[in-house]
Amino acid sequence: MIYQTQIHEIPTMYDVAVVGGGPAGYCAAIAAARHGARTVILESMGSLGGMATQGLVCRLDTTNDGVRPVVGGIFREVFEEVIRRGGISSYYNLERLTRRRGMWTPFDPEVLKLVLDDMVTSSGAEIRFFTRAVDLSMDGRSIRGLVIHDVEGLHFLRSKVFIDATGDGLIAFQSGIPCRIANTPETPGVMPPTLCSFFSHIPWDEIPMHDKSPKLHAEKLKIAMTDGFFSQKDYLVPGIARNCADTGGMNAGHEFGLDALNAKQLSEGMIHGRKLVQEYASYYRKYVPGFEQMQLVATASVMGVRESRRIVGKTVLSIDDYLSRRKWQSQIGLYSKQLDMHPYDESDAEFQRFLREGSAQFQLQDGESYGLPYEMMVSDLVDNLIVAGRCASSDRMMNSAVRVQPAAGIMGHAAGVSAYLCAKSGCSVTCVNVPELQKELTSEGAVLV
Repeated sequence: MIYQTQIHEIPTMYDVAVVGGGPAGYCAAIAAARHGARTVILESMGSLGGMATQGLVCRLDTTNDGVRPVVGGIFREVFEEVIRRGGISSYYNLERLTRRRGMWTPFDPEVLKLVLDDMVTSSGAEIRFFTRAVDLSMDGRSIRGLVIHDVEGLHFLRSKVFIDATGDGLIAFQSGIPCRIANTPETPGVMPPTLCSFFSHIPWDEIPMHDKSPKLHAEKLKIAMTDGFFSQKDYLVPGIARNCADTGGMNAGHEFGLDALNAKQLSEGMIHGRKLVQEYASYYRKYVPGFEQMQLVATASVMGVRESRRIVGKTVLSIDDYLSRRKWQSQIGLYSKQLDMHPYDESDAEFQRFLREGSAQFQLQDGESYGLPYEMMVSDLVDNLIVAGRCASSDRMMNSAVRVQPAAGIMGHAAGVSAYLCAKSGCSVTCVNVPELQKELTSEGAVLV
């Protein structure tokens, strides 16, 4: 078969090309561009932010260890600007963000979109929305360029260094880096995704605290299940969190068994997820006082994937590193989220397993954290690719803790600075001068020790 579509080469030679506009991607693009690297960021949707905006996961995970902030640098800068613009309720002030470990902080995704537009463009990075990387070309151990698709057709984009911030590790996988893939014989089962949603007409100030989250009123869930209200048994419902005066984002309804790397299953999951959103909205209206008049504003444009593909890098961050609170000579940041392995199916045994992993032996105490090593983002097999975010190198249990937005932002910041250093010197990403990288990160507000 002869194809008629031509691939047009983009004349610009970039220093750094970032694929994916979530927290790993936008932090990487800002970091690289601020250092003077000619930077482009490719995003398949129409805004930056990834799951925080398009996925309506508009709750910020922990950014501190209970004593001090452990998330600094560009990611913290972004959310300080969101606070300044009124995108986070005054109830969640900066002191609470920096001192209360484990506290989820709701934010307005529309404010975050504007903040990211401004910060990325002012850094000097070029944004290409509605653009996907569909293939790549290798030159020995290096990626020569990406085949990208946008509304104008197919193009070939060249860069000195690439950053995979896709979440699914797509560029790494296509370049030949070994990956662990969920729902395979090697890694059976998959942590289920959730389609998130947004609601209005919730009188937050009139609702008792114990009724604001199904985590705090599990008896209501049990009653609804006994009544046969739900189409599937699911004891873990993160619930609804306040965003503005009368709005809230809902994280409820697991898509058990969904393979996020399977297009057919993703499509079916979106259809089923929208039905689950309606089901949980009806549950709130019927069983939870104060939510009787809540109205659906939107369901997310993308599935909230928790687990798909992650690389096998030079270092695999493991559960042992979590349990020992390990620190690394090469660390590019600290993080302090606890394990968050959602149940893999509807069985009671799975829910009990989930509860055990939240037990005392796995808990972090105030002041405790673990390091994120640079080597979890690179492979010896590809000289000019850095992988940041959910698809970085970790085992399954550790990935449950570092798959979230703040950890991705930490990795993205480090990836952007490292990519700049490699583009400037021409060295492999595995040979970057780590002390120099750490010095730059520290000067930009990152917390390394």
